[in-house]
Amino acid sequence: DGLTAGKLLVDSKAKEPLPSESPTLEKFVALLCEELKLRGQWAKVAAAVAAQADALGAGRDTPPLTLAATVCVLVVERHPPKEAPSSQTIAAAAGLEEKDLLETYQMQLLPHLQALLDASQEA
Repeated sequence: DGLTAGKLLVDSKAKEPLPSESPTLEKFVALLCEELKLRGQWAKVAAAVAAQADALGAGRDTPPLTLAATVCVLVVERHPPKEAPSSQTIAAAAGLEEKDLLETYQMQLLPHLQALLDASQEA
């Protein structure tokens, strides 16, 4: 059929096989936590918040790295480590402007704040 023919055409033109899965929000959060040196419990909490955000559909139209940075902001705000990175540091690590990060945080995560906080407490 037409769909199979289209797949064969794409496969024949691709120099490399297409990845079987694209990186998840949790993967981006894990990488960003590593970059920010948020390890142990903070990384675990960030992964739980990312999974909950994904399950809720929060930030569905937001680039995953941007959404991952907003998850890190939420975790650092609600569970501050001794040397908490600022939102400006988190934005820089994700290659974002701080104002864009904070706007995404307000628009995409705050509407789901209670569910995300619950997930962070359960981690």
